[in-house]
Amino acid sequence: MTRPTAEVAASGPARRPGTWRAVAVLVLVAVAALVPLLGPSMALRGTGEAAAPGVGGIALLRGVLFAALCVPSGELFVDRLARRLPDAPPERPSSWAVFAAVAGFVAALGLASVVSTGNLVPHSLADIDVGGLYQSRDGKLALIEVNAFLLAGLCARSRRPAAQAWPLAAVS
Repeated sequence: MTRPTAEVAASGPARRPGTWRAVAVLVLVAVAALVPLLGPSMALRGTGEAAAPGVGGIALLRGVLFAALCVPSGELFVDRLARRLPDAPPERPSSWAVFAAVAGFVAALGLASVVSTGNLVPHSLADIDVGGLYQSRDGKLALIEVNAFLLAGLCARSRRPAAQAWPLAAVS
């Protein structure tokens, strides 16, 4: 029954039950995005302790990094679910995985530059010690993130975009 009955058509336009849930999820995601931006300053309020320099920018970079990890992972998961449906249409929506990989690569580079200066915000390119990244555990992890997002972007552009699951697993 794809056509509404006379009773339903007379009552007005059909309401979709999932609309309010989707709006609620979007509001919760927006509030969750504000936590890393506003959280450190709110936690330090009234303690007399100053916030570390660049806390807001670093929180923003971490949020972008997390979103860049979630978008392609979600796409891979949904594509896998859609392939299992018996009557699923063969065409797929356009992928945002390449854009997410670029955003993750830039955010990972920004975080690696912070790690290379001893967890301080660099003020010039001369402050960044790229060779020093290999000397610390945090630096090695930052380089893994940068390389993994670069590889995930290349895999997303390839003939087998499902291969980007491996570099994304390295980041997570």
